[in-house]
Amino acid sequence: MDEKLMQAWQLFSEGQVAQAKKLVAADFDLLTCEDDQLLNFMGYVKLVEQDYEGAIQIYQRLLTVAKKQSANELEHIAWRQLAMVYRESKQYEQALILIEKERTIIDHYFADDSLKKAVNDYE
Repeated sequence: MDEKLMQAWQLFSEGQVAQAKKLVAADFDLLTCEDDQLLNFMGYVKLVEQDYEGAIQIYQRLLTVAKKQSANELEHIAWRQLAMVYRESKQYEQALILIEKERTIIDHYFADDSLKKAVNDYE
């Protein structure tokens, strides 16, 4: 899967979103996927397709996976990705709420990580 996903990201970065999606679509099931990298990729695909509800569902799944694994790094990323979708869909208040949730995770688990704080502040 890693090689396919790398190829999909390459296609995605070249603007070939449909081909990128097709490459990994058979490996993706929203209800059962636990692969954080595949979830993140598919969330970006949905975002580019302006399927905001689809992207939200995917990043909510990413958040569920992060919490299930007690993966603090992944959880803060999932909050940021969700916020990104809300920001892109012009739901700024909801985006801010999620960025603040991300900040809580960062302050608690990554208090000395200035890069994480800077990215969060930027959002």
